[in-house]
Amino acid sequence: MALVVQKFGGTSVADPDRIRAVADHIARTRRQGDDVVVVVSAMGKTTDELIRLAAEVSNTPAGREMDMLLTAGERNSMALLCMALIDMDVPAVSFTGSQAGIVTDTTHGKAKILEVRAHRLTEALAAGNVVVVAGFQGVSTALDVTTLGRGGSDTTAVALAAALGAAACEIYTDVTGVYTADPRIVPNARRLPLVSYEEMLDMAATGGKVLALRSVEFARNHSVAVHVRSSFTWEPGTWVREEDEADEAVNVDMIVQNVSKSGITDISFTLPKEDLKKAGKVIESLVGDLGATGFDEDSGIARVSLIGAGMKTHPGVAATMFEVLAREGVNIEMISTSSIRISCVVRADHVERAVQALLRILEERSFPVAELRAYASARSEGRRLLFAGGEVVCETLRPGCFDGLDLLVVDVDDPLAVEWVPVAVAAGARVVDNSAAFRMDPDVPLVVAEVNPEDLADLPKGVASCPNCTTMVLVTALAPLHRAAGLRRMVVASYQSVSGAGQPGMRELEEQWTKGAGEWEGLRRAGAAGPLPAGQVWSKPIAGNVIPLAGSVKEAGYTSEEWKLVHETRKILHDDSIAVTATCVRVPVFVGHAMAANLEFSRPVSKAEAVELLSAAPGVVLVDGGDGAPTPLDGAGIDPVLVGRLREDPSRPGGLDLWVTGDNLRKGAALNAVQMAEVMIAG
Repeated sequence: MALVVQKFGGTSVADPDRIRAVADHIARTRRQGDDVVVVVSAMGKTTDELIRLAAEVSNTPAGREMDMLLTAGERNSMALLCMALIDMDVPAVSFTGSQAGIVTDTTHGKAKILEVRAHRLTEALAAGNVVVVAGFQGVSTALDVTTLGRGGSDTTAVALAAALGAAACEIYTDVTGVYTADPRIVPNARRLPLVSYEEMLDMAATGGKVLALRSVEFARNHSVAVHVRSSFTWEPGTWVREEDEADEAVNVDMIVQNVSKSGITDISFTLPKEDLKKAGKVIESLVGDLGATGFDEDSGIARVSLIGAGMKTHPGVAATMFEVLAREGVNIEMISTSSIRISCVVRADHVERAVQALLRILEERSFPVAELRAYASARSEGRRLLFAGGEVVCETLRPGCFDGLDLLVVDVDDPLAVEWVPVAVAAGARVVDNSAAFRMDPDVPLVVAEVNPEDLADLPKGVASCPNCTTMVLVTALAPLHRAAGLRRMVVASYQSVSGAGQPGMRELEEQWTKGAGEWEGLRRAGAAGPLPAGQVWSKPIAGNVIPLAGSVKEAGYTSEEWKLVHETRKILHDDSIAVTATCVRVPVFVGHAMAANLEFSRPVSKAEAVELLSAAPGVVLVDGGDGAPTPLDGAGIDPVLVGRLREDPSRPGGLDLWVTGDNLRKGAALNAVQMAEVMIAG
């Protein structure tokens, strides 16, 4: 007897007839001897109708209440399907997302699953029931109802399949599988019997609508076999699982085609060095058939990769990688990106230098290490890295890999952090997490090493988190003022470098600067020339411009970056009463974030007192006694944050204005994690 998870989308349960047809299919699956867990979406266009109703009663619906409203659609579906099953003499019981044990972070509208506590489902299955779960929803660590975003029911189904050890996760929709192209546009498109996780991730990341991106990420991370089928024909569809081995057993990747000229182009790709001779013979036999002039090979290269599901939604990881390589003088010969991987081809004799740059900051600070372990992809297993006069051998993540470790520093994307951090804690390690997965968890301290290191003494979940890079730079300067006078209100504008948008943002700025060289006359009249041309990263040019929108728009018209400044500042300073309003702006600067802040306190604070407090603050350099004007370039590549333009506010006696800048890739990333680890080791 196998366990199968079946997910039915909105069109599959659009009306009573469709619900009865789905119930009949579930009953037939049961008669074949399988246990069944079902995940349902809202009926038809129910979710769209609820969104319309919310818009009619509120201009900016509160995120918490919006989630409460939208989850009603899936609850209707689950109850109606159970009724239909029971009428067919099939015992069935329904569960909401929270009842099913789907625990998420505290983000409303697009929450991420942190864990699945499926014991109630296991008990219901053991009692002989079909389990029907409302998709698209869960419960946050703050015990609020949350939704998982568009396509969230797919993610619910895959997460349950992983937690319950299901043999397969069947996604039923209105199409019969995954096609070579959209069959509505290309009538002769072919249905694919098998698609690899990597291929499906790229399809989802680039606009394919068959499966939600997060569901594919979850399936890949947990090796869940997914079967995409039609609930109208019930015929076999497309399997999404691990890739089969190629005919010649040569794994070709990082395929890059240059721009064609005069009908001629060239294609470059990488493969394992041991397969070079075999691949050469195959290519040689194809040269004539392809009409190619020949081929070249280069065995003196190596690949450095960052791998993690969710890479698409965390461009800062890419920015950090390219910044490290640039600072080390490592030339990148090829770049390949996908939603789960960023790979750079470099000269083979540069690869160790590239990887060691990530370790050097530990050595620079004389970090007290008795044993250091480095974990990377399987391709890097066995590679020896120099550290503190010795060597560190790269290992791959596997069961038991954290045994014996006292401390783990994690710098991966949220899904990998959610998967592996609890494993490390269970093995007895304390964890410093540089992802966003646990930042707003009330049982996980959010720490800036110079501000609240004492919070590291109490780790209820064995984990401490690093804040967002913008918050980190700003709060380092705010903390001494808040301790002395009690910060009551802050109006802040941030000026964030393009590295916050990853390598695409940095490349777009460089290309636009180059293209616009000598075109200042045209820029002077750009607004009169009609709509500005859109770039690939931003909807308007960034070179010679500022864009008053950093992050994605969220509740009340504020962006994700602005809300991070609000919530993280309060958590780090332990004061939820601080009123914060923020405007985050993207500026044409490669590295370094800066903030202009207007501050009000519980009592008046003079400039002289602020100078005294900031001059003594750890991690802060007060430039020219507060009268200086530090720039992001001044702060690039150094540890402290720089403070200047310190003034008393003439419009509100007792208030202050100041300017803060710091390196978002250094202080805003690796440095703080190492500083936190130092405190934990010392304690």
